[in-house]
Amino acid sequence: MWPQADKVIVAASGPSILALTPEQVLSAGAVVIAVNGSIDWLGRADYWFTLDPSQVNIVRARHRVEGCRYVMALPNIARCPDGVTRLLRVEGKLFGKARAPGGLSDDAGSINTGNSGFGALNLAYHMRPKKVLLLGVDAKQERRVDGGMPRNLDHLPGLFATAVPQLENAGVEVVNGSPFSAVECFPKMSPEDGLAWLRE
Repeated sequence: MWPQADKVIVAASGPSILALTPEQVLSAGAVVIAVNGSIDWLGRADYWFTLDPSQVNIVRARHRVEGCRYVMALPNIARCPDGVTRLLRVEGKLFGKARAPGGLSDDAGSINTGNSGFGALNLAYHMRPKKVLLLGVDAKQERRVDGGMPRNLDHLPGLFATAVPQLENAGVEVVNGSPFSAVECFPKMSPEDGLAWLRE
């Protein structure tokens, strides 16, 4: 269902990604997964991903960027726009309002919920890469690159930490290219150094 990719960039919409240009991200020699509104900044990507069927994301999914595969992880009751790959959004109770089960889904047709950036990491995990670079995963209450404001992200450090054992067991290296991110469970670098690491 998911082509294997040696290197993946998860491009979330935290403002730290603005240290790079879209061209730097898109020319890094990696599969790029744009998360939510980061596609508006990037202009193109290999995949677009969301867990959030908000009206603005439904509009994005209906007005797709050519050459980009659109993926939404949704509960069974939610409708998915035509032409979009639908995955099951798996919920739980570990992180309060986020209803996240923790960890990554091993089922290629499912994504564990909690946050779209975390879900995009789960999508990358399905591709069994050797390296994943997280960009824009700041986990802070700052304005996103698409101009919107995030919801409460206090659960993200703990949520991302639940993925570490599976990633290590699968031999997937992850670097957080947001040096001041609240997510501390992966080595952190500047966005520029993260791209250099990805190319090694």
